[in-house]
Amino acid sequence: MAPMMMAVGASPAAAQSAICERVGVLLKQREGIMKRINGMGKKNVDPGVACNLFGNLASNGAQTLAFATENKDWCQIPDEFIENLKAGQGQITKVRAQACNAAKQRTVMEQRARQQAQQAQQGGNGAFGGVDGFSSGPWRVPQGAL
Repeated sequence: MAPMMMAVGASPAAAQSAICERVGVLLKQREGIMKRINGMGKKNVDPGVACNLFGNLASNGAQTLAFATENKDWCQIPDEFIENLKAGQGQITKVRAQACNAAKQRTVMEQRARQQAQQAQQGGNGAFGGVDGFSSGPWRVPQGAL
């Protein structure tokens, strides 16, 4: 009967350990995301990739913050840790918004460049250039006796 009592006595500690390990998993994921962000460098960063990575980081931060707040007492998570997460989350949200805005602007610029290239291939762009349906090609001066 003694071994059974020992197993029952260890159960709350095992449960606590299993629950509290979740914060470790979240922090390990966060570390991986941060390595990828730092690996992008500081010049010629693809804004689409940055938007995606900072989105992942923001999502991870929200999950970590929710878990840490909910299990603060059970897992003995310091208040300072939670406050640092909150502060960091605000900064991450700002950077993510900037990266995503840059990605959107880049997409718009690429679309415009493609449209302009298509218009140039079709023989012009606008009045008497052939693309407006008014003429079938570039405008020409009439030949013959004037």
